[in-house]
Amino acid sequence: MRVHRLAPSDFVLTDAGPIYVENFSYPQRQIIPLSKLTAPPMLLPRSTVRGEDLVFVSNNSRTPEALLDGLLSIARDDKHEKAFVIECWRRLVDMYAGGESLPAYRDVCEFLRNLIAEMGDACQ
Repeated sequence: MRVHRLAPSDFVLTDAGPIYVENFSYPQRQIIPLSKLTAPPMLLPRSTVRGEDLVFVSNNSRTPEALLDGLLSIARDDKHEKAFVIECWRRLVDMYAGGESLPAYRDVCEFLRNLIAEMGDACQ
């Protein structure tokens, strides 16, 4: 895995800060918890915050269809598992297309728990 070096004025906006600090030696002072995105002026000195200064970079640039293909290629050869992956993908695509999202890890977990409960034995 390629690790990027941060300049003193670079910050990482993530919900997985401890992972970047512990595994990749990112400076803790440059990690901004993702939940703080709504208040950038409180995070950085006011003189440094302008509309063009806050940039979101993601490591996932695949289309939803390519993501589904990748997930299905690594899923066990099990019709129930593949059905779960497809249903999960379908609902997420619909959710995001409708303007909704799963903004935090706990939201993803709740989404998956609910889908597993709904699909019942089909997930076993």
